[in-house]
Amino acid sequence: MADVPFRWGWVAILALALQLFLVYLPTESQGGLLDPRSWLLTLSYLLLFLVVWGNRRLSGMVIVGLGLLMNFVVIMANGGFMPITPEVLRRAGHADLAPRLESGALVSGTKDIVLTREETRLWILSDIFVIPSPLPLASAFSPGDLFIALGIFVLLQEAMGAGLFKRI
Repeated sequence: MADVPFRWGWVAILALALQLFLVYLPTESQGGLLDPRSWLLTLSYLLLFLVVWGNRRLSGMVIVGLGLLMNFVVIMANGGFMPITPEVLRRAGHADLAPRLESGALVSGTKDIVLTREETRLWILSDIFVIPSPLPLASAFSPGDLFIALGIFVLLQEAMGAGLFKRI
């Protein structure tokens, strides 16, 4: 794996650090796209897009880029936060992370906002899948997250020399 010509890894780490920082910012207010959280999240996505572009010739990176784009589009369409329905939040066992399960409530420790399916723009791209509680790693995730995971899987398979995929 050391021979994989992955470029700008430090930029990816910076972008992910920005997102981790966002998780710990206070969640009392929601200012939409003008909220500092939204600006930082947008910056982190732009940095990740640069990393994907710089590594687009590596197997799996186009899939990662598509997943990032899916997540970015749904987040921007919903005021700078990833929408999650109260039902999905409950099924994942994380209802306690929202001060209330009302529309517009920000979910503590995440980049999510509680919205009903009807209120969510591009609902199909939001956090709609669930690994239910009490299973290990119970969580909610989006189709974009699946694409990101698949792209990373393809990249790692190629990096380990499995040769299962040719330029995906």
